[in-house]
Amino acid sequence: MATIQTILRVKPDPRGRLALGKAIEAINRRLSTVVSGFDVLVNDDGSLLLRPTVEVPAEATIVLDRADWGQFLQVIDSNAEPNDALRSAAAETANDRVNRVRAG
Repeated sequence: MATIQTILRVKPDPRGRLALGKAIEAINRRLSTVVSGFDVLVNDDGSLLLRPTVEVPAEATIVLDRADWGQFLQVIDSNAEPNDALRSAAAETANDRVNRVRAG
């Protein structure tokens, strides 16, 4: 289970806003990336959890050949239970995937 640490205490300004700049800088350093936003989760006790999100630029898209695609699917199948999107991707053949990307 992940450890939760308090890295910063913030207080809302008169308009109810929170300044998270220092926390975001710490997250960016820890993740070695730039956070683009947060999912806000609320526990039963009313506490909030901010889960950072990162957007991957389109130019970072990876195109795999048939052999690499098969190896990629093996890696997915060997790890934790994949979500519905990964199960759907695993069910596609390499040709279906390539044709869909080209048509896209």
